[in-house]
Amino acid sequence: MDTSSRFLKIILWLVVAVVAIALALFFGRQIGKKEGVSEVEANLRPVLEKTFPTPAPEIHIMSGIVKAVYGGTINFEVSDPNDYIPHADGSAPRKEVRYVGVTSATKISLADLSKIDRSGNIVKTIIALSSLKNGDGVTIKSATNIKDAVKFDATEIELVKY
Repeated sequence: MDTSSRFLKIILWLVVAVVAIALALFFGRQIGKKEGVSEVEANLRPVLEKTFPTPAPEIHIMSGIVKAVYGGTINFEVSDPNDYIPHADGSAPRKEVRYVGVTSATKISLADLSKIDRSGNIVKTIIALSSLKNGDGVTIKSATNIKDAVKFDATEIELVKY
């Protein structure tokens, strides 16, 4: 064998070795990531559940902001109850608009936090649906599970005044 063919064989073996090492590193890293993520999830899931427990499967009370009132319906913006874990990027929870039906049986009241009775209770006054305005903070109660309901009827609506 002459020197040039020996040199080409060495170069070829070096190229094959570099490619093999690169592939081994790439696939090893991919496997390590998968195993590491599943191990971290398994170890951190109990801590996450204790810190941010999963919301109850049934929710009958929600607080949010009135977006509009028309006829017997209130457009009501709430934080998505299924988006309860803080976001790593610091962004706010997703918002959802719910449509709340007001029936003749719905009790609408004003809770004035600046007025306390002799027993230490917040003074509540019955008000009309027309008293609710865009931007009002309200708490809405329903007899049905409203966790994922887009439309539902309210049994009570409470406007909170500070």
